[in-house]
Amino acid sequence: MALIQFFLNRTLLVNIILFGIFGISYATLTSINRNEFPEVDLATMIVTTRYPGASPKDVEQNVTRLIEDELKGIAGIDNFKSTSAENVSSVNVEINIDHPNPDEVKDEIRRAVDRVSDLPEEVDGRPTVRDLKSTESPVLVVGVSGEAAYGELRRMAKIVERDLKRIRGVSKIDKYGFRDIEMHVDLDPNALKSQYIAINDILFALEKRNVRSTGGSLESYRTQRNILTLSQFESPEDIKQVIVRSSFGGGDVRINQVAKVSQGFGL
Repeated sequence: MALIQFFLNRTLLVNIILFGIFGISYATLTSINRNEFPEVDLATMIVTTRYPGASPKDVEQNVTRLIEDELKGIAGIDNFKSTSAENVSSVNVEINIDHPNPDEVKDEIRRAVDRVSDLPEEVDGRPTVRDLKSTESPVLVVGVSGEAAYGELRRMAKIVERDLKRIRGVSKIDKYGFRDIEMHVDLDPNALKSQYIAINDILFALEKRNVRSTGGSLESYRTQRNILTLSQFESPEDIKQVIVRSSFGGGDVRINQVAKVSQGFGL
């Protein structure tokens, strides 16, 4: 009762306190961070390795098991699940949410993946380690469909992707069901036989002609330029003109003489 009587006798002090509370509340309300999709650490990391042309069994034995062996000894991992599919290996690593230092566990996972050194030469680059965040969930899914040929739908999808990237606030766009362009070379057995050409000769010629590699750099006292060889196939016509065999007399045999070349799309 004494406290209530104290404030009843001092109305000016009560008004000052109330105005102070309202002022602090308003300042807090206007400055507090608000996010419709807040970023949440899901304590999950994904290790992805691309192994072109490999079967699921080869991916399991030559890639996935090597990565799993390096991850087994890391403290702080709750469990991990692996998927070995054709051309790709994926390992989902779940970190114990009660671990006192999850960032240290993530760094140890990255170092463990870097220690994997016995991967096949055909593996496309090094395994990639991605820290899964809640913000990576798509907020909008756009589908392109119709009665047009897949090539036309693919072209329209790229236009949609380009327009979406121009929108302010769009940070990333992932494409699903986007089949890669493939060049199909259908060999003619009779033409190969008449030209005395083996299938390995065709494979060797295509491999040596389809090149994209670096060749060092040229330095001067003012600039430095990198040497890059760009000789990849861009159209069926490029493949048709590949020389399989040539002679000193000037004659040569090209791909278009022993095969039909067409452009298609992967699965």
